[in-house]
Amino acid sequence: MAGYSGTPLAKKLGIKVGSRVALLGAPDQFEATLAPLPKGVYLLRRARSRVDVIVAFVRTPGELENRLARGQALLEADGGLWMAWPKNHRA
Repeated sequence: MAGYSGTPLAKKLGIKVGSRVALLGAPDQFEATLAPLPKGVYLLRRARSRVDVIVAFVRTPGELENRLARGQALLEADGGLWMAWPKNHRA
């Protein structure tokens, strides 16, 4: 794990060259948090077809269930699904 804190967030999330990334429920300006991105990455706020990585933001258990179900339908077999929630939020 040495040096992991200096690793860009996009790399930690498994975003690679040409990845299609769905940002479900992401806060405004979240895209800037992912910079720098590898070349050819497509960031989608609304995904209608298969993607390589999903970063889903949830605030309630119900949102978690919905995002998991949607993620299963959208995610490539070898893709990554990440769930995020506000640090100071209680469901």
